[in-house]
Amino acid sequence: MKILTKLNIATVIFTITGVAITAFCVMLTALIVVTVGLFSKRLKLKYAHQISKLWGALLALSSFPKFHITGIENYDIKKTYIITPNHQSSFDIFFGFYLFKGHFCFISKEAYFKFPGIGYAMREAGYIVVKRGTIAAVKMIEDTVNCLNNGRSVVLYPEGTRSIDGDIRFPKKGLIKVAEQCEDIEILPVIIDGSKNVMKTGAYKISFGENINVKFLPSFKLKDIQGDENAKLTHWHELMSSELKNMQNQD
Repeated sequence: MKILTKLNIATVIFTITGVAITAFCVMLTALIVVTVGLFSKRLKLKYAHQISKLWGALLALSSFPKFHITGIENYDIKKTYIITPNHQSSFDIFFGFYLFKGHFCFISKEAYFKFPGIGYAMREAGYIVVKRGTIAAVKMIEDTVNCLNNGRSVVLYPEGTRSIDGDIRFPKKGLIKVAEQCEDIEILPVIIDGSKNVMKTGAYKISFGENINVKFLPSFKLKDIQGDENAKLTHWHELMSSELKNMQNQD
């Protein structure tokens, strides 16, 4: 009873649902790997990604969010992008699977790849791991560039970690390193506001029915932004921060 009191009923329901969805999707991925994977790596990656999208979307919808999406005209699902959302909560990953279309690739920290079942599915879908260390960072950049050059968009969180207060943090240099090697691929800024209310940073407690405001901003090429690396990162940060404030002021 003490555990139930601490977690709240929404968290218990989400956990039970999440375990069932995850188990089903992991088993489905394993089936794809031992059948389709024997004949075609490309199709294995495609179908494993589709299962991951299903997994994430179902978990996102399990929190009964109220989505308010604008700027969708700025998102051409036929194009390859470096998709750069802000990061308020662990739920951003689930919402990303629901919101982003096509065959994209998530860039995620190593901890997520260590989760039983989930890590296996992420590897089979060809997602990219972020590890500590110079050599690992170089490998991450290479994998990301390879993904983009093969026509798959990538989802990269420039802030590098979740924001504690919901404000947008200054981006890490990983965005620059990727964009420099794929200078003709556009960066698509995306604001997701409200995920911090579904599950706050550092706490495993779910809140159902929260408003999730999403805005796709116009895409741009980093090479078109004047100035040095810091100026280019500042452009992304100021663009995202100012638009987030405008969205919050309209609520």
